[in-house]
Amino acid sequence: MFFLWLLCCVLSRTKFSFRPDNVFPLFLCSKIWGVTMNDKKNQLTSRIHNTFDINGISPLADYSSVLDIVRKPRTQFIREHKSALGRKSEKIYDLAQGYVNQIRRLFRKNTLTQTIQKNTLSRGSHNIQGLMKNGPTWQNLFQDDWNNYCLSSAPEANDSPVSYLCWLYNQALSFETQMGDSNIISLASRRPDLPNLMLDDNAINQVIPSLQLVNEVLELAVKDYIEVLDPGSTVDETLAATRYPTLLPYHYPHQQTLLSLEADSESLQDVIKKSDITWPWFVKEDLLQGNAEMAWQLGSNLAPEQQTIVTEADNSTLSDLSAFYELNFGINTADYSVFTDPDLLCTQMGITFGQLEGLVAGTVGGTTVVVSQNIPPENINSASYGAVFINENILNNLNDVIIQVHYTALYGGSSFENAVVNTL
Repeated sequence: MFFLWLLCCVLSRTKFSFRPDNVFPLFLCSKIWGVTMNDKKNQLTSRIHNTFDINGISPLADYSSVLDIVRKPRTQFIREHKSALGRKSEKIYDLAQGYVNQIRRLFRKNTLTQTIQKNTLSRGSHNIQGLMKNGPTWQNLFQDDWNNYCLSSAPEANDSPVSYLCWLYNQALSFETQMGDSNIISLASRRPDLPNLMLDDNAINQVIPSLQLVNEVLELAVKDYIEVLDPGSTVDETLAATRYPTLLPYHYPHQQTLLSLEADSESLQDVIKKSDITWPWFVKEDLLQGNAEMAWQLGSNLAPEQQTIVTEADNSTLSDLSAFYELNFGINTADYSVFTDPDLLCTQMGITFGQLEGLVAGTVGGTTVVVSQNIPPENINSASYGAVFINENILNNLNDVIIQVHYTALYGGSSFENAVVNTL
């Protein structure tokens, strides 16, 4: 009797899936509640007969209770009785399943089973799982080391982007090993930063501008070359003084300053205007001295080396221009004869053929310079028409004109337009 009493307690806490291997628990449950009778029918099976209007010799006569019905799998019961009951076989099995669920719930709510549960729990913590609070768990049974596991979204997960990147890196190194050292550009020379790249949660979630990443990669790529070419010089210093290719010079501090001011729609010259009470500086006797010179430098937004390019003296009269062509065009030649090929000139200058035509103020058929009807032909010179050298002597006269215009506008009481008309 004690074994029967203990087994009832187990059933009160254990979930059952009604399969053939649960025959004894269902039978025991039915015995306790008097559901199974010794006669051919009981109350529940009779209710099923009445619900589905089964008359005569019933195919369910061999089942003494609803527990006997659900003891079989649903598909087996339907297959055995489909010929006699038709589609009712499915509904009969589902109804029997519902009755069994009600029996199970009633058993669990019974006062006797609750008393048994309390008595067995008071015996200690070494009972079976259904009767104890601190029953067997996965951790108690298998003793897993959770330090060896991680979330699926963590960088160290084996299906994370970091894992995929490491696989690609190792695969590239494997390919290089298979090919040998001949005629390949190794990954270490193309991306020397990869071996020391730290891949952690901060690195993969930090938002970094693409320009910064490109600058860092390129700096590592040219650092060794610069150390050989000009020992003691940094990458930024070399780029700021290099003229070829035409995308250079690149003055990093100057560009950073311009970008910061551009974010606030300001310029270097505007900052001086708002902070210096002696502005405007250009109202002086000489535009190219003192603060006046600084004024046009700030207004040009040109880096120091760029200002040197546009203001340096004309050296076209020199007998040997090899250093000039090497510095500015990246080609070793003593004269301009190699540039008679327009394709070579466009390549070295990094421009298109159309841009070259605009640069020299000409076309394939001739020059685009036209003669003004207001000036006699004998007075025409290259300093007044067409493409001219930026430091031609006419600029000295323009300096005087600019000074006079601004002086008239500021102190003559007239507008800027009237000052231009009065001056010219």
